[in-house]
Amino acid sequence: MSVKSPSPKFAEETRDTLIQEALELFARHGYAGTSIDRIAEKVNMTKGAVYYYFSSKKEVLIACYQRQAQWVAEAVGAVPETDNPWDDTLRLCDTFLDFVVSNGRHTMPLQEVITFLGWETWRDIDSSYTMGTLARTISRLQDGGWLKPYPRNLLNSMIYGVLVEAAINLASSPDDYTLQDMKTLIADFLGGMLSLIHISEPTRLLSIS
Repeated sequence: MSVKSPSPKFAEETRDTLIQEALELFARHGYAGTSIDRIAEKVNMTKGAVYYYFSSKKEVLIACYQRQAQWVAEAVGAVPETDNPWDDTLRLCDTFLDFVVSNGRHTMPLQEVITFLGWETWRDIDSSYTMGTLARTISRLQDGGWLKPYPRNLLNSMIYGVLVEAAINLASSPDDYTLQDMKTLIADFLGGMLSLIHISEPTRLLSIS
């Protein structure tokens, strides 16, 4: 006798619940400390039922990080756009760091995600979310002549890399750095890339609180 497949709506809702609960477990216990058995128990399903939706624990992790990256992108994307791309960029960076600090208990540490997903997979996911929003903002800066003429792809990678490193440090060494320390550092780092025409505006080098 064949087993009837769940309806598309039920399957989508079940998968969504699995991702939500697995993300909470990964955030609390880490990737190594979270097994498929543990995820199945959390959602009151059998291990086989979990494997119906995901072929491996790594696939669960990918889905969880996609969800997490979406949350970050939504927070960053909510930053209103003004006619001053420099202020907008600082607010975007600040919002990213605010999210890291405010949601640390409910999200997976970036360092662990990168370790278990691998750099390329992590980068591919982030390129579709937060990195994409940042790239659009940086394009506005370059198109407006705010930045020195660095290659655009390199600039995107370097700035996002600094943000990721800041997030990792805030999560792993909360007693060594304050959120404002990181915001000031990011503002100073970006300020060093300003074109000569805009360096004469020192008030714009200050991080937006």
